[in-house]
Amino acid sequence: MVPLAGGPGLAVHYAEGPLRPFLLLHDRGQDSQTWHDVAVRLNQVGHAVAAIDLRGHGDSDLDVLTAGSSSRPVPDVDTAADDVAHLIDVLDLRGRRAPIVAGHGGGGAVALSLAARRGGVAGVACVDGGWSRPDASATDPRAWYPLIAVPTLLCAALPGDGRTEAWATQTRADIARALSRLPRATTRISWYPGAGHDIPRSSPGVLTDDLLALADRAEPGPADPHPVREVPGVPPGYLPLVVPAGGPSLGFAGTSPG
Repeated sequence: MVPLAGGPGLAVHYAEGPLRPFLLLHDRGQDSQTWHDVAVRLNQVGHAVAAIDLRGHGDSDLDVLTAGSSSRPVPDVDTAADDVAHLIDVLDLRGRRAPIVAGHGGGGAVALSLAARRGGVAGVACVDGGWSRPDASATDPRAWYPLIAVPTLLCAALPGDGRTEAWATQTRADIARALSRLPRATTRISWYPGAGHDIPRSSPGVLTDDLLALADRAEPGPADPHPVREVPGVPPGYLPLVVPAGGPSLGFAGTSPG
């Protein structure tokens, strides 16, 4: 448990590794278990991993801060980002150990706020979230986009069920707005056709490969070696990531590769 200013404690599930750390942030109303399968895969190939229970969630302490009209005792986006910045200081993640921060759902907004307002990260991944406000009181993420100066990955679910077409249409519009303001040279998008919102649970293998490609781009050296392909509707200059053909299967006990 990492103590925060004012008393609350932040539960962090940490696994050491020789490669650049990943900080994994869950969605509102969930906890770090969302990222379990992805965390194991990242750690198996050598990355340090910290899966965090944001305050008011999982094993972290409750807090009186609330966001919007929700009755859950959860922090606002910027407070959660400040908590993660404190954790980065505690773990001394700097320089070549500066972390890549991946956020699912509302955790994506936290990752963007952290990168834009506090810095100290090597890359940002927004997994089916971060491109819209988690609640009416939150900062519009479009205000953060021009301030993001690190490689960025947007992972967007596109449900195949016709009943959710409105959701898919809104997602495309939100992604287009994000791409219009994020830096072209460092932004990638990965579409998940037919996927639901819980990509870390439903597609952990594919998501792990996308995150590893982001880690490649965060390192100084040659250009991104991962193959890319054009996808209709993606603005020129933004290259969607593709899982390398024949890549290794990172299966482990009790979990089927996604």
